[in-house]
Amino acid sequence: MLSYDPRHDEGMLYLFDSNGRASAKDQLFDDIPRLVMTSGDAMQVLDFYESIYNVTPAHADDVHAAIIENPDLEVITPSGGERRKANTISVNDVIKVKTQRSFFPMFLNDGTG
Repeated sequence: MLSYDPRHDEGMLYLFDSNGRASAKDQLFDDIPRLVMTSGDAMQVLDFYESIYNVTPAHADDVHAAIIENPDLEVITPSGGERRKANTISVNDVIKVKTQRSFFPMFLNDGTG
């Protein structure tokens, strides 16, 4: 969705077709973390907006929802808190890829075997 090219929309008019909008939301769910990862593990929301401004017809509400609902992302406020609602995202916030915790307790040896 973030690589949208209106010359190749293949009849899926995003803003008016419910199937197209659902498809776009699915694409955003994958595309946004990938874009943030190109900047390391974090990106200021303002920079994010600037990078997608001319490449997607996605509605801001759908973009914000895809960010908040994505289990791999978090939005951090300037004071260090975490945003939990899509409609509260601000240009001063930071979108961050969540740190993956690689803790697998089932592999710990408890001394019994």
